[in-house]
Amino acid sequence: MQSNPRHFWRNANLLKVLIGETISDLGSQVGDLALPLLAALSLGVTPAQMAVLLSADYIPRVVVGLLATGWIDRLRRRPVLISANVIRAAVLAAVAVASASRLLNAELLYAAGMTLAALDVVFTTTFVAYLPSLTEPTALISVNAARATTSAGAGVVGPAAAGALIALLGAPVAVAIDSASFLASVGGLTLVRTREAVPVRRTPEHHILAEIAEGWRGLMTQPVLRAIAATAFSANFFYRIIMSVYVLYLTRGLGLSPAIIGIVFGVGGGLGVLIGSAGASAIAGRLGIGRTMIAAHLLFGIFGLPLAASVAVPRWGAPLVFASEFAQLAANAVYMVNRTSLEQVLAPEHLRGRIQACRTVVHAVAGLLGLVVGGIVGEQLGPGVAIATGVIGGLTSFVWLSASPIGGVKDL
Repeated sequence: MQSNPRHFWRNANLLKVLIGETISDLGSQVGDLALPLLAALSLGVTPAQMAVLLSADYIPRVVVGLLATGWIDRLRRRPVLISANVIRAAVLAAVAVASASRLLNAELLYAAGMTLAALDVVFTTTFVAYLPSLTEPTALISVNAARATTSAGAGVVGPAAAGALIALLGAPVAVAIDSASFLASVGGLTLVRTREAVPVRRTPEHHILAEIAEGWRGLMTQPVLRAIAATAFSANFFYRIIMSVYVLYLTRGLGLSPAIIGIVFGVGGGLGVLIGSAGASAIAGRLGIGRTMIAAHLLFGIFGLPLAASVAVPRWGAPLVFASEFAQLAANAVYMVNRTSLEQVLAPEHLRGRIQACRTVVHAVAGLLGLVVGGIVGEQLGPGVAIATGVIGGLTSFVWLSASPIGGVKDL
């Protein structure tokens, strides 16, 4: 398979997976907005409680990510992906029933969030390692761009639909839709006919701790992968300071309705991701992968400034937040498509799952720390101060890339 996107139509197995994941993405866009809105509007949580709720999404990412570094490359990947999504569908169905029955509370949301986060680590880490088995290395940028573009297309429709669904039918229905959408992913993966290679058998003396250490060495001794991991840590720390209070800031600080928030996330953020993903391959072809990633991450930080400005000029809050969502997520989509492709090529096949799991741990630790700081700042000084702190700090995240050899990487 070549990098020409038209060849996707000739790869039946890849199409099955992409279609299933697109439907799942659409449902997740609905559910991802419905869950925090349930907490903010139905349960009336404080900034500290919202930070705890979001932290419940990150704690298992650290724990499960560490464990995954040892076992993820021991198993066939497709059965792991199918099992993870079946369980995710069941958890979300339980939340929808509890909410409809008026039995939902913050503790149940914490438990559901932790379970979903653990399963997301398993699925995402395994999926990144599994995708190269469905295509050729030379096609990875186009494949990842197609995956990101279809996800972004769902992102354009999903949040706006979520806001409308919550207003018309209530949040439990939105969560139930998210639950059902994971079964579409299960269906797409089940229909794949490409046989996976048998994982390398480990000898009894090859202890899981040795496997974990091997994964960390693979991440930290490769200079480009190390720079990407450092960038992820810095960026996610400051981004999660913002996200710890973001929904509260939009609903209480700016007074935006669920429908308007859905438009901001869907039309603003989703359209940004769609455009960025669609252009990621062409931009990398013109500038080179390394320079594209550095420029995209720098712009991601700069484009956060309108969000900070909304704190000072709340009457212009909605358009400023919309502009920031659109521009930041467009730049981030360009970065993510190229970053994922580069990681998949640089990581040896037998280490690919473990290296992804290690990076997930780095990402999760940074996110957890950011949520804690954001919750404290938001509780003590207000959500607006937390938003401004995250934006200003995020401007520095690109320095790890610029100081690394990545600028000389032109293509895969």
